[in-house]
Amino acid sequence: MFSRTTRFAFPAHCASVLTYLNYRAGQFIIAYMLPPEQLGIYVIAVGLAERLWMPTGAVATALLPHLTNTPDRDPSLAATTARHVLIWTSAGCLVVFGLADVIVSLMFSSAFAEASAPLRWLLPGILTLSIR
Repeated sequence: MFSRTTRFAFPAHCASVLTYLNYRAGQFIIAYMLPPEQLGIYVIAVGLAERLWMPTGAVATALLPHLTNTPDRDPSLAATTARHVLIWTSAGCLVVFGLADVIVSLMFSSAFAEASAPLRWLLPGILTLSIR
C-alpha cells in the first residue's frame, strides 16, 4: 500500500511544487528588476488575487475524482459546473476590481494602496486561468 501511494503521490507532489514555482516566476522577475518595496506591493496583489481561485480549486478537487472514477459519467455535469465556476469567478473579479482600493486599505492599511493597481491587472489572468 505504501509503495502504491508513493507512486501516485510523489509525482503529484512534484507537479504541485512546479506549479507553485510557475505561479511565483513573476515574483522572481520583479525581485530581480525592481526594489524590494515594489516586490512587496506585487506580493500583496498576487495574494489577494489568488484568493479568487479558491472556489475553482475546491470544485476541481471535488469533481475530478467523480469524473475519473465514474464509468457512466455525464459530460454535461462538467460543462455545467465549469459554467457556474466561471460565472461566480467573474462576479468575484468584478467586485474585487471595483473595490480594490477599499479591500487593500481595509486588509493592509492605506500605506499599501499602491497594490490595488497590480491587483486589477492580475484579475483578467485569474479569470482566464480559473477555466482549467
